[in-house]
Amino acid sequence: MNERFGIRSSIIQMSEAVCSAASGISFLIIATLVMIKYAMAD
Repeated sequence: MNERFGIRSSIIQMSEAVCSAASGISFLIIATLVMIKYAMAD
């Protein structure tokens, strides 16, 4: 039972890490696109 709970919590930790990484990457992409947009406007 404890083993199963450990696996489950590690999966939750992994998914949280993936979500935070994905949000960080998407933020970088959006920031880059905004910078390109402003660079093109000039």
